[in-house]
Amino acid sequence: MLTPEKLKQRRARYGRASLYTKEEISFTKIVEQCSRYLHRLNREMNLSALKAKQRTRDNIDRFVNDLEVKVEGYENPDQLRKALKDEMIHYGIISELMEDPAVNEIRINGYDRIFYEAGGMTKRYDKAFSSPEDARRVIERLLGEVRITENEPFKNARTLEEGWRINAIHGEISHLGEYGVVIRKFRENTFRDEDFLENGVMTQDMLNFLQFMPQIYVNWWTVGPTGSGKTALNEAILKKMNPSDRTIIVENPTEIRFEQRDERTGQTVNDFLQLVAKNPDPENEKNPNWPTMNNLLTNALRQTPKYLGAGEIRTPEEFKTMLVAAQTGHQTFATFHADAADKALQRYLTTYLMVSPNEPPELVMSNLCDTIDLIVCVKLFPKTGKRRVTSIAEVIGSEGMKPLINIIYEYEIEHVDDDGVVKSSFVRRNAISDKLVAKFKDAHIPFSRYAKWTQPPAGGREVEATYYEGTQKEAVLL
Repeated sequence: MLTPEKLKQRRARYGRASLYTKEEISFTKIVEQCSRYLHRLNREMNLSALKAKQRTRDNIDRFVNDLEVKVEGYENPDQLRKALKDEMIHYGIISELMEDPAVNEIRINGYDRIFYEAGGMTKRYDKAFSSPEDARRVIERLLGEVRITENEPFKNARTLEEGWRINAIHGEISHLGEYGVVIRKFRENTFRDEDFLENGVMTQDMLNFLQFMPQIYVNWWTVGPTGSGKTALNEAILKKMNPSDRTIIVENPTEIRFEQRDERTGQTVNDFLQLVAKNPDPENEKNPNWPTMNNLLTNALRQTPKYLGAGEIRTPEEFKTMLVAAQTGHQTFATFHADAADKALQRYLTTYLMVSPNEPPELVMSNLCDTIDLIVCVKLFPKTGKRRVTSIAEVIGSEGMKPLINIIYEYEIEHVDDDGVVKSSFVRRNAISDKLVAKFKDAHIPFSRYAKWTQPPAGGREVEATYYEGTQKEAVLL
């Protein structure tokens, strides 16, 4: 037994950090003891929210200094301090991924099956939680006040400090019987124009063209699969919007960073509102004032927007509301999932008809093609981790059920050799239509600034940039 006299001698010889006896307990057990210790001190000291994290760090140091047991796997007290701080303050062994700005998505499939995405590539994490219980505890900390149960086995949430998106699942619906989570991180800063060019997302001329869109008041869609960069691209386009054009953006969750500030005064200079939609609630299903995406979009029409933007439209009602907004004189932009301009129109038509089944499909297609001016498609290529604008297409009308699409820019993969080297190019295909030329004129844009796009490329194909990239092969062990 460690008597007070022996304790005093050990502290004098080794310091307060080395008070281990032969008794050994698990890290899970020591976490529970440390948690009780911290809760007791927090109650006694009445910690403020601002000082809680630093005070917790100090108290963890004290806890480890006074330990009289040995913790399995932790011979060094400094290692134990770090592990406890990660567990109590941060997010356990995934803290490194949470803090790494290069990581944009984290996936916990099981306590020892953790993957992450960085630079467009999926990789397996070389660390694991000590047990399913440790993973569950971190996931519950991520969820904050949101709880998943057997009756409600999946939930969306946001991390409390960062506001990142989370989708968590209960062990009851996992083949592993364990909690799982996907964390989608947001960049701390918006992309610079140079970032798009340096990473080959598009060419300078393509970016210039897209940034004219809000200036000449077109209705546009940005479409692509999850993680393809739709939000980042919309941010780049919106940078050139006239600050006095009142803009309302509805999202769930909030992602677009749109605020413009005066560099001298720091004051906000653009007239905008960002509204945060809530998920549908069964108790408020018939409440027209419950802030669902569709209810907020409908209400926003009464707040005199010049532009109405939807972060991502998902339900048939949202698709219909956005079309009605565009038909009633509001400029609109929206994102949703599709991988080509014609498929985007077909998906919009199909989804719209779910809530308006009695409308003739040809009439709806005609309305869509008369209202939407531009469709921008983006894609993530997982073999190289590169994001590309795969097409910029103008919608110029329809013939029956066939949309008439004018491809202005297109991304082509020309060749893949035996060594996996990919040759690809951005190509300008066609001139813009008279309809789009009229919009440039109505916005009083000097002809010299858009003259290039009024002329068709020689031979119907003008290569703007060519890339040669080696395929990165990642061994992912499932």
